[in-house]
Amino acid sequence: MNIPSQPVGGSPSELYCIQCGYNLRGLASNRCPECGTPTAHSASTVIPWQQRKALERIRTFWRTLVLATFRPGKLATASQMPVDFSASRRFRWIVSALAALPAIIWFGAFVNQERGTGFLDIVQRPGFVPGIDAAGPEAHWWWQFAVIWSAGATFLPVIPLGIVIGLFMATGMTGLVAYMTKATELLRTRARAISEYTCAPLTFLAIPSATYVLLDLLPERDTLYLLLAVISCGLFVLPLLYWANTLVVVAKSTHSGPFRAIALGVVIPLIWFCAGVFGLAIFPGIVGLMWLMIDSLH
Repeated sequence: MNIPSQPVGGSPSELYCIQCGYNLRGLASNRCPECGTPTAHSASTVIPWQQRKALERIRTFWRTLVLATFRPGKLATASQMPVDFSASRRFRWIVSALAALPAIIWFGAFVNQERGTGFLDIVQRPGFVPGIDAAGPEAHWWWQFAVIWSAGATFLPVIPLGIVIGLFMATGMTGLVAYMTKATELLRTRARAISEYTCAPLTFLAIPSATYVLLDLLPERDTLYLLLAVISCGLFVLPLLYWANTLVVVAKSTHSGPFRAIALGVVIPLIWFCAGVFGLAIFPGIVGLMWLMIDSLH
């Protein structure tokens, strides 16, 4: 779906009730005549990041981060007005980069500890890959893929790039669930643009990651293991919060019912899984195949 880089959803006069979806264009009252919900004529529904040119960028980023993480219901009210998709896309790019950084640092530390990327060569692990002892054209297809994947994954920049690609794909494709609703094209487009902000909780992945590394230096191992268990749980809470906030924003922006919200909740993890498979499996496989083809020419 090609979404324009300019504010989407028509002119500022195109206002919709966040509760029932009633068109508020030309309405003089500050309440929806259909359900009585206060309208969006106040500036309270403006996303701070969209004002970053007038205000400090760091401050507007932080305010948007807090809004999207802890107040997704209020964030959804921005669908009453046109949304700057270019701004929301840049916000998602920043969050995705910050979320990928801890994983890349962990990977780099592990490579340094193992003195190289040889541990990623799964072909050299007997019994790890079915058909590992097979040879020639009769070899198991999984063995062939393992050879190709290992050739790409052991190339140092590939896995870090795969992490970044996977995160960018996951955060970029999540909002596409808005088009699975029965709302008008305008509301679905606005919901898609607003959903770019719901990845905000992933920014906080750096906190448990940094704490994990610091605690590893503590001499008290019993206390260490307990704290690490708590931090590991925190790593699962942040994606769960991302998932829940996306559901709130999309469902409220498009006025979806509970059954459709459940369907959206099932689709989102599938999107993330596909993005992870592409970033960490298919992408290294593509690089490995290209590398083997080039090497065969020598």
